Amino acid sequence: MLNVKKIEKAKYPCEPSKLFDGGGLYLLIAKTGKYWRYKYRLAGKENTFAIGVYPDVSLKQARDEHQRARDLVRKGIAPASDRKRGKLGLANAHQNSFTRVAEEWFNSHMKDMSESYKKRSMRILEKDLYPNIGTRPISEVSAPELLAVLRKIEGRGAPDMAHRAKQLSGQIMGYAIATGRTDRNIARELDGALAKRKKRHYAAITDPTLLGRLLNDIDNFSGTFVVKQALKLTIYLFPRPVELHSWQKKNLMPMKRLRKKIVAERVRATV
Repeated sequence: MLNVKKIEKAKYPCEPSKLFDGGGLYLLIAKTGKYWRYKYRLAGKENTFAIGVYPDVSLKQARDEHQRARDLVRKGIAPASDRKRGKLGLANAHQNSFTRVAEEWFNSHMKDMSESYKKRSMRILEKDLYPNIGTRPISEVSAPELLAVLRKIEGRGAPDMAHRAKQLSGQIMGYAIATGRTDRNIARELDGALAKRKKRHYAAITDPTLLGRLLNDIDNFSGTFVVKQALKLTIYLFPRPVELHSWQKKNLMPMKRLRKKIVAERVRATV
């Protein structure tokens, strides 16, 4: 059996030599250093497994790794193959980390969003989500773990931001499910876990006289044709500006024709 004192005293002779510790474990004394090796037989063939370099790998660490390797050999598994699979697992864990999946989702699903929305979403990712769960494999992030992140956002007096972070996480988790990275959307499991948002009421025209003035102003609008038709369309559907632009772009028709088409569909639906 080897001990630290014997290992330290060992010097390189004229050619490489071996100091045996038992069970196939030995220390190879070479001109370039001292190397831990494990000699074993598997499927009738002799093999050598490189454990590490002394003193980076101590005697105790070498024995622990040797024992793990022996257990693998008993199961018919080559220690080197198992180590390779372990490294591959780490690489896959990096590929499937929350940050990597979120970046994929962002690049594929945020193309048509406004710049302000993109910046707001990226700020939540970089400030709150990445620092806390970014390096974790997305399949291993738990609901309590995500909730702790959202609670932290709430704790700094930003409840709306916490809800946005939850919504963003849910969209990323949904993408992860679709791409085979996880089988659960933990964000959905947190419904009702956050404090409710405070409703905010925005100014609205409720006086019929003022509403009439607004309609007249729209009719007398002297701007571009497309903008005028968009203003008229809002009276019927109350869409957001981005929705108006999206409809006009997808249908590839002037806003006037689009307005007539939608109004006609609404009339048919009520008949």
